[in-house]
Amino acid sequence: TTEGRTFDMLLPSTQDLMMNQCTYRVNARMRGQIEGDAIAGTIEYTVTTNADPDCGTMVEGCKSEDAFNGVRPPMAQ
Repeated sequence: TTEGRTFDMLLPSTQDLMMNQCTYRVNARMRGQIEGDAIAGTIEYTVTTNADPDCGTMVEGCKSEDAFNGVRPPMAQ
């Protein structure tokens, strides 16, 4: 969704990954804002699993977050 200069996107995984008997997916949520030619925000990653013991420390609902920022070139005049 977008509202003014902010955005919020859900990026669900479409592919199952495997580690032994553990099946899991990594989903992402991207939030940020645009100010002129600059963009900044965060990407939050969450894991969903089949709860097999092979999943080990991949706990359902565990989160990781990365920050991002960048500047696009000015538009040609």
